[in-house]
Amino acid sequence: MSDRTDDESHLRLLAIFYWVLGGLKAIFACLPLVWIAFGMFMFLGSNTFTPSGPNAPPPELITLFGVIVLTIGVFSFLFSLSLALAMLYAARCLYYHRKWTYCLVVAAIGCISIPFGTVLGVFTIIVLNRPSVKELFALELPPGP
Repeated sequence: MSDRTDDESHLRLLAIFYWVLGGLKAIFACLPLVWIAFGMFMFLGSNTFTPSGPNAPPPELITLFGVIVLTIGVFSFLFSLSLALAMLYAARCLYYHRKWTYCLVVAAIGCISIPFGTVLGVFTIIVLNRPSVKELFALELPPGP
């Protein structure tokens, strides 16, 4: 096999792994929705479901805690979903040999997803830095479907 076919098969394999990891990240991005629901419950229902008694926390504290939990849930959801979408688009770019810099940046950012994202990101960085792969990205290919 020549270097070009090896590089193309490596890029195709990386694209498949990015599709799988991006899909899994999109599924697991739904987990912060539990935090969002819990925060909304505490924020909106703080006056209705406030515990009574001498040691009960004030409703303002429950509302504040609900806002904090809601904020953490929203930011976690948005970050996870945006990383999943970035990985899915990087898979497309790797498959069609487009946007070398974008793929490199997503690989670097994906390294924070321990352990699979780290392994995939490191291998992607290694493959993308080959001169023959850079030439593949520089070729003018027709856009994919």
